[in-house]
Amino acid sequence: MKRSNLYGVSVGILVLCMLTAPVALSCDTALLIMDVQTYYLETSSLVNVDLQPVLPSVVSTIAAARAGGIQLIYIQTLDPQLPEDDPRLEFADGAEPVDGDFVVTKTGANAFVHTDLESILESQEISRLIICGLWTTCCVKYAVSAAGSRGFEVIVVADAHGDSVIRIGEIKTWNETWDAMNGVSVVRLADIDFSSFCP
Repeated sequence: MKRSNLYGVSVGILVLCMLTAPVALSCDTALLIMDVQTYYLETSSLVNVDLQPVLPSVVSTIAAARAGGIQLIYIQTLDPQLPEDDPRLEFADGAEPVDGDFVVTKTGANAFVHTDLESILESQEISRLIICGLWTTCCVKYAVSAAGSRGFEVIVVADAHGDSVIRIGEIKTWNETWDAMNGVSVVRLADIDFSSFCP
């Protein structure tokens, strides 16, 4: 996987890298996978929050979306305190991108700010975003809000996002908050028929 060099640019600037040039799909839906990286899964244990139970749901979401013909877009945070080639910045086992997936790297919280993400979505004619990953109170929250404010239909996978600063039980409160927003739906993975988005 090629990764653009972020060092030497200001914090908050986001850039895009791709595994290979994806072929435009005849589908208006994409899956955003937020920051499912080894580093964040490891550091969550330092604050006594185990995010490992979230990983199988994320992996299952990725598999279901891929089987349904949905474009996958991985969001990856590069921590300026770590070397760019630090293996902990790579995606967690089972949640890695493959040829045809997009990877957007960032050093800030909001994947829509100073990035090519919107141009990717426009080029792929995406109007609906399904969102999963880490962190509920940061990158996932910003993605949901930014996507909704830009007119995208948003679906949050209720049981495929997590956070190290809130208890698992508090995820329900975030899900209820998002579900009350215009243009946002929160749905459990088992209740999402990914094949229905790309007939």
